[in-house]
Amino acid sequence: MFKLGIRLLLSRKKWFVLMCFSLSLMLISITSITTASESIKQGLKEQGYQDYGEQTLVLLNSNESSQSLANNKDVEKIGQFQLLGTVDLHDGHLATVGTMDHSAQELGRLDLIEGNFPTIENGIAIEATYLSLIDANWKVGEKRKITISGESVSVTLTGIIKDYSAKWKVPVEFEKGVNDFPNLIISEQNTITVDSKTGYLVKLKGSVKEQREKAATFYSKKGREGFENHRLFSLSLQNYDHISMVSFIFQLAILITSFLCIYSIFYFFHFGQQKKLSLLKAVGANDKNLFKIYLSQNVFIFLFGFIIAIPFIIFFHYMIIHHTFHLSHYSLSYFIPTFAIVMIWMLIVFLITIWNAVQAIKRLKKHSINESLKDVQISPYKEGTFVDRINNFSIKQIVIQAFTYPKQSLLMIVTISFSLLIIIFSIYVEKETIGLWNDNRNQYYLNSQEIYSSNTVDNLTVLTKPGLTFSLKDIEELESRSGISYIQKIPFLVDLHPVINEKFISFSLENWITQNEEIEVAFDDTYDGIYDGKQIIPNVKYRLLSEKEFLMLYPEKDYQEFKRKTILYIPNTIDDSNEILLDQSITFVRNTLDEDGRYEISEWEYDILNVYNGPFSIDLDHDYQIEEDGLIVVLDQETAMENGIFQGYNELDIYVDENVSTSQVGEIESSINKLIALTPGSLYQNIPLDFSNDARISIFVGLLGKLAFITSVILSIVSITVFVFSKYKLKKKEWGIYLSMGMKKKDVYYLLYYEMILYFILATILAVAIFSYTVLINHTENSLMYYLQYFSLSAILVFIFISLGMVALAKAIKKLSIYSLLRENE
Repeated sequence: MFKLGIRLLLSRKKWFVLMCFSLSLMLISITSITTASESIKQGLKEQGYQDYGEQTLVLLNSNESSQSLANNKDVEKIGQFQLLGTVDLHDGHLATVGTMDHSAQELGRLDLIEGNFPTIENGIAIEATYLSLIDANWKVGEKRKITISGESVSVTLTGIIKDYSAKWKVPVEFEKGVNDFPNLIISEQNTITVDSKTGYLVKLKGSVKEQREKAATFYSKKGREGFENHRLFSLSLQNYDHISMVSFIFQLAILITSFLCIYSIFYFFHFGQQKKLSLLKAVGANDKNLFKIYLSQNVFIFLFGFIIAIPFIIFFHYMIIHHTFHLSHYSLSYFIPTFAIVMIWMLIVFLITIWNAVQAIKRLKKHSINESLKDVQISPYKEGTFVDRINNFSIKQIVIQAFTYPKQSLLMIVTISFSLLIIIFSIYVEKETIGLWNDNRNQYYLNSQEIYSSNTVDNLTVLTKPGLTFSLKDIEELESRSGISYIQKIPFLVDLHPVINEKFISFSLENWITQNEEIEVAFDDTYDGIYDGKQIIPNVKYRLLSEKEFLMLYPEKDYQEFKRKTILYIPNTIDDSNEILLDQSITFVRNTLDEDGRYEISEWEYDILNVYNGPFSIDLDHDYQIEEDGLIVVLDQETAMENGIFQGYNELDIYVDENVSTSQVGEIESSINKLIALTPGSLYQNIPLDFSNDARISIFVGLLGKLAFITSVILSIVSITVFVFSKYKLKKKEWGIYLSMGMKKKDVYYLLYYEMILYFILATILAVAIFSYTVLINHTENSLMYYLQYFSLSAILVFIFISLGMVALAKAIKKLSIYSLLRENE
């Protein structure tokens, strides 16, 4: 029966090619999306591991043994490190010295630029930037004496490590040499006698989502001190689960449209085999034999279609990766689950074809062999319906055609509508989520400390630890780099509060205070905005100016007059001259917590030199301006430093020259990397690159949407063409009569074409209604009309495909003579 089934299949070559093409197209789309998505996910994971290590979390100052932690059922791998002390570097920098076992080195993905990790006694490997500060001429294999927490130790340099520690997250209560990571990794066989602090890198079992869920409970048990590898999960793997979800949605969408289309194609293919199978039943074949015939045909179609699909799957796999995330990773451990997913989708597709075959056998059982051997005729429409009231012959005929096999007609409408919805919703998601960066001057952003710990005492913010900042000397060195036009420096002054006598408050300032006090109260219901009988000005931003910057901004003013005075920028919400504020005093208050746990108040009194309504702005050149909204307090940098108001800057926005060269960019980034490497827990963003990376998931959605749309549309048009042509052949006697009475074949083409257009129009109306409703009930960045332009282009493409389908249909109809249509086959 298997050979017979294949021979019957190959005798209908056009149907065989059509079904192989449809299955191949579906397999290409589903499989390439699956494999590309999994490769991208693993690529993201590998990139994240290289940047931030494999560890799920870090345990600090632990008294537990590595063995007891490794015995935990949730732990996959654990690595130990110990902090032994610090080394003083020039310019006030410190380097942490410690040990790190092999497992920790593997988990942290530490890379060596040169040499090896230490195994000999007092061998040491050092991060590249720290080595340049200790001794830039120190070569691998040479000995030096270094002082570790006051203890002089002779060590041998065994390797140079690629900078890693500054990329890793550190705790809020960060302290160098106490709760960070080793910059100098010394051999576990060392002669250092100081007490060590033990920490662990811990990788938990499970998926990315499961690891995050387990992490919080893991380090909170038994009072463990630690933190999650936040940067790995929030930066590198932020799109990890989104990729899985998007991939599944589009695979399911393709499967749904494919099911509807393949159902129609196989339905009419089996209909065309009815006579041949009835003859087999007449000579003794039973349902089991017929099922074997169908099974052999489906297996052959499936295997042949899969073989055809393989090269295209490979092509689209790489195409998806290349046009979206530009990275992937392959591993046997990842291949097996990916292969299993592909097999599940293929099994679902195969079961769809088998189910269709079973339905064909059931339909055959409903008729006698004699009935099945005769030409199938479609029952005429029932009289007395609304069709009888249609006078125009062409319209009446189109309606009759549409209501022949109404379920299949509805399927055609739904599949076209679903295809249009796939593309427009993918474009909608892409456009609503993608970020655009058009500023080619603001290239880099640096933050020395992402988070800080504080309390509120008497309405004043009190830091529990001093803030980490970039030193003024390091920033000035960076500013001297050619190619940098300006660095916007934001001082770390979150605990500095301006207070002013209430009787000198202008209307604009009062409006600002009222608006922002509501925000403060929302976070702390005890906040009343008063300190020592004066009004606190909330939510203030500070800008400190050097003499050069001051004269650039205010060329008509005297810098010496500006010293010990301040300039205010108040948002222009009320038409107010602010004259009441001029020459009035404003006091800056800070409450600090000393090492003994006592609070100490510091105050600095300034006079207000000038007040501006509007944003703080800097003109870099004639056509480029930096503007910043909010209430800005401008102070003199030199005086603020002398008075102890500020110690350094924690945020830097770096603007480059308009025509900065590639070599200059390289030097700038090298200086930035050096600055960041010496600041643990700091954040560095290459802004255009980060925007590009953030846009990848949006581009991914858009590309998969287009691929799913093309697949769905082609399958839909193929099934519609097959559907209309099959109905034409089933009603061939009626069409033959029309032609014998003088109807031209051209008229037949038009009537069938109009039927296809009717499905298209109804599908378009349905899709527009659903999409328009979705957009109108949601707040969107772009208007409905903006998206309807894309919808129109998609609809035009569908219309073109329908027209091409009609061309193929016309060629097939042209080959059928009037005699062949009227002849009754016995």
